[in-house]
Amino acid sequence: MPAAKEVLVMEEGDRSECERVMRSRKAAMSKARRAQMLVLAARGLSNRQIALKLGASVHVVGRVRKEYGRQGLAVLKDRPRPGRPRSSRDEQSIRKVFETVCQAPAKGLSRWSARTLGRHLNMASATVNRILRENKLQPHRLRTFTFKSGSPQFGEKLVGRDAPPRDPTWHVQMA
Repeated sequence: MPAAKEVLVMEEGDRSECERVMRSRKAAMSKARRAQMLVLAARGLSNRQIALKLGASVHVVGRVRKEYGRQGLAVLKDRPRPGRPRSSRDEQSIRKVFETVCQAPAKGLSRWSARTLGRHLNMASATVNRILRENKLQPHRLRTFTFKSGSPQFGEKLVGRDAPPRDPTWHVQMA
């Protein structure tokens, strides 16, 4: 790709936004790097000089410059990644884990763990563990759950729309 012959013309708001992203400690490194490419291009450096300075490919610098001309600051956002989206945390899987956790453990078990839940539900234990962690459920710590809330709809709020069916042999205490 040939070197850029002209300075990248940026609006003042765009340039200040790029500089803010570059200074930010919380911005993703890839986003900050693209912002730095744009600022250096606005200062008049060629694609090759920018690539050498940042340790990037000349083609990447050229692509960022070209996409800025078309999209503006949208070039700073990450593009969608290839591959199948995660399906492990769909509503049905989460509901299945919730309903099972609120019931008595399988025969021979004193309590549920992520592995035993995974085996029981035919799901990966990592998926079950992620669902439990995201919803702050820890069934392996207690033999019974004690939920304390003043809300009369606490059971409904716990799961979402409506509460799971309760097993009379399992003790879920609503206080």
